[in-house]
Amino acid sequence: MMSKVLVSILYIMIGLIASTNQSVFAGSLSLRTGPQQLGNGGSYPLFIPPASHQMALTWVTDSGFESTLSLYPGLLFGKRFQSQGLFLSLGGGLIISYAAGPGIYSTFGYETGSGSGGWHFTADYTQALGIDSSTKKYIAPSSMRLGVLWRY
Repeated sequence: MMSKVLVSILYIMIGLIASTNQSVFAGSLSLRTGPQQLGNGGSYPLFIPPASHQMALTWVTDSGFESTLSLYPGLLFGKRFQSQGLFLSLGGGLIISYAAGPGIYSTFGYETGSGSGGWHFTADYTQALGIDSSTKKYIAPSSMRLGVLWRY
């Protein structure tokens, strides 16, 4: 039952994103790195260190359409809402942890500067919730990343 709800939410989010008027060649491109948490979140035991840092590449149009390519938490598509450097992104995609499946995500972050042109600093925290396609169990990877952003 819950898997059907998550898939329905994912389809609604994709429909909302697809219906927005997008400026395809205007926006920003960011490259960030940082640690991720796999499985269902929670802190790591003292004797198990976190996994190595992972990279994420995010493209955002001027109309707020966001696409993120990363190993963890996955291939994400969403809508970004931004105000005075702070941003919130909501969407869905292929969620990847120890397994992979459809799911939803949210990102909260900060970007320096405004306007077009130039390099800026960016930091964000992403939390995803998905369903493992093979076992039908929940997966909830997250990541915290820092990086650079190019506005064009």
